Amino acid sequence: MPRSNRSRIASATRRSNSNGIESEDHVNLPERGNVNNDSEPDRQGSSHTRHHPYRDNESTWDMDNPGNWTVAELKQRLLEDCGIKVPRGSISKATLKLWYIENKGTTSTVSVNSASATQEIEQSTEPQITTRENTGSDATNMATLLSTLNNVTQCFSSLQDTVRQLTAEKTEKRQNFGLGNWYSSNGAEATFTTRETQNFQNTVNNSAGIRSDSITNVDIVSPSLQRQITEDSTIPNIGTSGRHHTTQMPTVLQSHLELTSTVHNLLEGAITPGTRTAYSTGYEQFARFMALHNIPHDPTTGLPPISEDILTFFATHCYKFLKLQHSTIKLYLCGIRFKYLKHNVMSPLDSLETKPLPRLALILKSIKRQQGSNTMTRLPITGDILLKMCKKLRCGMFSPFIDAMLECACTVAFFGFLRCGEFTVKRSTDFDPSRHLCVGDIRIHDNMCTLTLKESKTDPFRKGITIQLHQMSQDPCPVKILKKYLALRQLAIPGNTNSRPLFISENNAALDRTQFIQYCRRVLNVCGYDSCKYNGHSFRIGAATSAGAGKVEDHLIKILGRWSSDCYCRYIRTSSVSIARAQRQLLH
Repeated sequence: MPRSNRSRIASATRRSNSNGIESEDHVNLPERGNVNNDSEPDRQGSSHTRHHPYRDNESTWDMDNPGNWTVAELKQRLLEDCGIKVPRGSISKATLKLWYIENKGTTSTVSVNSASATQEIEQSTEPQITTRENTGSDATNMATLLSTLNNVTQCFSSLQDTVRQLTAEKTEKRQNFGLGNWYSSNGAEATFTTRETQNFQNTVNNSAGIRSDSITNVDIVSPSLQRQITEDSTIPNIGTSGRHHTTQMPTVLQSHLELTSTVHNLLEGAITPGTRTAYSTGYEQFARFMALHNIPHDPTTGLPPISEDILTFFATHCYKFLKLQHSTIKLYLCGIRFKYLKHNVMSPLDSLETKPLPRLALILKSIKRQQGSNTMTRLPITGDILLKMCKKLRCGMFSPFIDAMLECACTVAFFGFLRCGEFTVKRSTDFDPSRHLCVGDIRIHDNMCTLTLKESKTDPFRKGITIQLHQMSQDPCPVKILKKYLALRQLAIPGNTNSRPLFISENNAALDRTQFIQYCRRVLNVCGYDSCKYNGHSFRIGAATSAGAGKVEDHLIKILGRWSSDCYCRYIRTSSVSIARAQRQLLH
């Protein structure tokens, strides 16, 4: 570069720095190839003028030039002239200007506006750079930047075309899809033999369509599956996962609070409190199993997903790790079914044809076979054993009140064929006068007493069952023992006690099951029996066994025990003496 040009650039740089203006943006640096030509006017004394974007009145105030438009006007022009709706956001003016130029197709202003846009991008994205003396590197950088900007412009153009295509496809009317459309669109043709083609032409004329058995290359499927294929409906998966989780319910009914609460109460009242507790335990174990394996709940129902495979693995988990018996696993599965039915989900234990799940049934059968019979031994408390227990209590085993109460409870349970839960409670705090046995449920007559059970296992509708206890001459007499206990109870707790529990402990709490069994086992140990083989149900078993030994007729045994079937035969324990007597009669 000649010395005159360098001095002129240096003087211009000093003047621009003294005015607080960066020299690179406002000093017109000559190109490398035109230095000698541009230097002649300067040598003749022509004054150097800086380039300012607002000095060119023709380009500054030309309202047809997109470079003079505001951002809002550019967006409006893009919408009106090009049909492009600019989304909300911080989009620079240079980008909007490029969009407008590209879509309008004005090639004359591309270079000018691209340079202007490039200058704006430099000013907005990079800090201002001080004066450089190497003008060749500036031109190279400018060319690189313009090339990059052209690539970005092409990218925006292709994106614009993609948006137009997607918008056009969305607005088009969606056509129904069928197998015929698929074959026609893909140009697929069936390859049949001559005989098959003739059969095909003969059957295609029928209005009923083409039967699958007329074409040998097509497998014969069930009519239901054919109907699903021809109707283009979704084929459900096999098992419980393929069905709809819930049935559609109108919103009006869902928002009816009173009806919803009543439905919930009715569902809860369909099972007994004891069964409800067992069902809740089963579902809690299932929910814990699902959480253990990180299986999320279904957002639609708020319950874990359910299928035959999941239930199969859960049953295996209960057998392998929880060490549960077959009966307990089945009870847990019933609890899961009850929980899903409450939430308006179809029974997970039934298939689509309302039949038991085959794989789950096989798993349960295998578990039962491997565990074998694990029935707990429950020996009967017959009349002879009851008499020994009463005599021990009369001699004094506990306090006088507890001895009289326990003697009365054992005698009434034996002659009334009572289940342990019908005259005791699970916990003392669970006593409910509307459900459990109270003092007011006893009626004293001349030669008999009546006992009314408000609810029992064979009375799900709570109609009430009246049990008769008759007076007898031999010991133990249920009527005499019951009157003795009621008199002692009235002395211990005076006042109206009709709504109070019939059998109570010394602290005036209802007699619970655990406490009653502990009392009985202590008395049996004193009497010389193995108390571990007896429980609260032994009185009912002993009554049936004694009735069978006393040759009471079968229908009377069913009436006394309130059995509706022949299951009472399971309670009758046949002694070896009876079997020996029966074998001797075979010889006569």
